Formats: sequence, structure tokens, C-alpha cells
Amino acid sequence: TSPRLHAFPRRGALFLNCTSPSAWTIPSHMSIFTGLEPPAHRCIYYRDVGRINPEFVTMQRILSRHGFRTGAFTGGGYMSERYGLFAGFDTYSSKGKYFQQNLPDVWKWIATGGEEPMFLFVHGFDAHKMYWPPAPYRTLFAGNYQTRYPAKRFCKPGAPKPGPLDLEYIVSLYDGEIRWVDDTIAGFLDALEQRGILEESLVIITTDHGDEFFDHGRCDHIHSLYDELVRAAWIMVGPSIPQVVVRDHVGTLDILPTVLEVLGIESDLSFQGVSRVNALTPGDEPRDADVFSFTGMSGAPYHLSSVRTLRWKLITDLPCGRKNKHCPLCLEDGHKQVDMKLFDLQSDPGEQYNLIVEYPEL
Repeated sequence: TSPRLHAFPRRGALFLNCTSPSAWTIPSHMSIFTGLEPPAHRCIYYRDVGRINPEFVTMQRILSRHGFRTGAFTGGGYMSERYGLFAGFDTYSSKGKYFQQNLPDVWKWIATGGEEPMFLFVHGFDAHKMYWPPAPYRTLFAGNYQTRYPAKRFCKPGAPKPGPLDLEYIVSLYDGEIRWVDDTIAGFLDALEQRGILEESLVIITTDHGDEFFDHGRCDHIHSLYDELVRAAWIMVGPSIPQVVVRDHVGTLDILPTVLEVLGIESDLSFQGVSRVNALTPGDEPRDADVFSFTGMSGAPYHLSSVRTLRWKLITDLPCGRKNKHCPLCLEDGHKQVDMKLFDLQSDPGEQYNLIVEYPEL
């Protein structure tokens, strides 16, 4: 589904085992830009997310202090200015949800910069619900699908649950969106190369979350911390980045400290992410790490946390601190039982078999 993005890391580093700090847009991006986990920046809950603390030092503020002009071009929505994440960018713009709608302004911004170093952030909701890519991507992976499932209503309240063939069709539309992203980003990178910009640039391609297609009985994202939602992409290409496939366990939380070390920028800030420059020199065995993820729904309410290593994944439904008659785990006094799930990802990568009873000490 993404031949160009699969080929691009041959020019640099591909992080195979990367975990996102959350299962939805805002907390994941705020962690990328601050190097802090969601409980630290406190933007976790869907519908009750609030604004980021303006005192937090972000990637754009650090780079701006070191002479970079900074520009952000996003798909709006939960990536709009009102959440405070983009404070400190010299330029912020959103002309639409998709990459193609914002790229004309990106090129104008690049053209006005001269020789000044730049930090550019480009974001799009192209591979995202609702799954309805433009032609020809809409039918690229659909095969001979014939039935009339209302694809635009998939995973909306009241929508019919898809049968197996319907679900295959929905996934084919998502795959079409991925190819659309692949072609769009590849074209952008090709144009950067033609202008002589790419060879002088550190390029990072990453994702904030995935989507579920009834892998665990539900669809969309936010609601769980299984790997289909929190396994993330991280590709890094640049003049000083060797050609390497990194098998260490890392998180997108590590992007900011890694960028600073690659650029030779020293900082006395305390990040919860760590630089992964040492991972660009592979050892005999992949280096492991505990990587944490968090998500929550303020209206339910629930608060899910997970810790993942290369082999193990523990997911806990933690006490939310609020009494809720609709919450099956809430007790009479408002406290919650802690629900825990443990998975052996070596033997059960789909996270189907809860081993918490077999391994209580772990």
C-alpha cells in the first residue's frame, strides 16, 4: 500500500518497533513536540482535552531560539491553534484536512525563506475516518466488491455493523487512503530533492495513532491501547543518518531529544523521551525499553494506561477518580476495580490472550 514510503528509509533509518504515547491526535502530538508523556502535559481526555500549558518548551521554541524559522501547516480540527500546541511557530496555517490542500502554502513559505534554516511541520488527516479517498484510490484495493454497505457511515452511531466482506471493503478504502498519502508525500519529497533542499534536510515521517477495524470488537481509535492503535511509524533520513533498520524498542516521545542531538543542540530541559541516536548503531540484540501510552474519555469516564516492551504489553484500566453510574468497574463508594490485561507479544502479537492470571508477578 505504500511503496514509496517503504523505499524512503533505504536512505536513512527505519524504526521498526515504535510506540505512540496515546491512541488519539492531541496527546500524541503534544508528546512529540514536548518530549513529555501525557500525564505530564495533562492533555489526555477526549472532549475534555484543554490547552497545553504555555510554559512548556516545545520543539518549535527550541529551534526558533537557535535561528530556525518555523512553520506549521496542518489539517485543522484537533490540530488547530486553539489547543495551544502551535504557539511559538512563526507561521501557522490550515487550508483544509488534507496534505494537498496545504501544500501550495507550504511551497510559498519555503520560497520566502532564502538561506535561513527552517523547521517545517506538515500534517494531514488523509489516512483517517471517514474512509473515502479520491479516485482512483477508492477502487485501487477494492477488488470485485458488489454489496451496498454505506461506507461513509462506518463506525458512526447507528451505522450497521459490517459483515466480513463489508469490512474487507472498508479496509480497502483505508488502504486507498494510505496509497494516496504515499503518492502525495513522495511527490513532495521529489520536489524537495529537485530544488536541492532534501539533501540538506533532516526529514522525519511519523504517525500519531492507528485505527481499529474490529480487531478487538470495536472500530475507530481513542478507546483502547492495543497495538493497532499505538504502534507508530518513524522514518528518519538526513545527511548524518546512516542506512539502518533499527529494531530497538522506541517511542515517538523520543523524537524531540533525538532531533536535538542530531542537530547538535544542547538543552538543559528534562525530557521523558530519550535520544535514540545510539540506536543508529545497532548492537547484537535489539535494546529494549518500557514505553508508556495513555488515553481516556472524559464523558465515560475511563483512563487507560499501558506499558510495552519488545515482548510484553500490560494494559490497565485505572481508577478515574470520578463516580459514574454507567461505569461497570465503579464500586458503590466511587472507587474502581483495576482491570489488567497482560499479553505475550512474541506468541500473541494480536493481543488476544490475557495472561494476567498466569503471570501475576510479572
